[in-house]
Amino acid sequence: MPRLPALTLRIVVLAALFPAAYGQAPDKFERETDVKASAVPEPARRWLADAFESLRSPRWSREIYESGYSYEAKFRWRSQYYSVEFGPDGAIQDVEVETEFTDLPASVQRNVLDYLSSAYRRHDIRRVQVQYSGEPDDLEDFFDENERDDLIVRYEIEYTAKIDSGPGHYREGLFDEAGRHLQSRRVILPPVDNLIF
Repeated sequence: MPRLPALTLRIVVLAALFPAAYGQAPDKFERETDVKASAVPEPARRWLADAFESLRSPRWSREIYESGYSYEAKFRWRSQYYSVEFGPDGAIQDVEVETEFTDLPASVQRNVLDYLSSAYRRHDIRRVQVQYSGEPDDLEDFFDENERDDLIVRYEIEYTAKIDSGPGHYREGLFDEAGRHLQSRRVILPPVDNLIF
């Protein structure tokens, strides 16, 4: 077997070690466990109460994933499902609002579908969330007073996909405000503890 030139070998190794540089992030693995509100850092509880003033009893969980953990509040607000993620110290990271793919702007839908059709042999969109991130005060003003200053808007789309004739994979893609692909990764679902018949 012929040997690869040293430079080619380095590029192959780097591509394998850093898939995010090519639009593919490492696989996503997370495990979620419910926690009591008292176990959540106080800054997270305070931010949530300020941004969603009449919210009562969100469901809190701790998400453990490949690089650490975070806290998440899930709740229904004004007929939509929200998930708000906080860092281990209680600092706000982002707010995700579940929506229908057909409710996205037509240009965003077109760009997402163009990417999925070019990257995969088959695909099926399963879940869509609008993701808002930015400074804590800007995020709070958006949800509390509908002021949209300096927010970053992205779309997190979960889908099943097949690249070839093999089995499909569950994936999560992140797209910018125009619907342009930023990254995607395979979602590894944790094994269930009980057998289901």
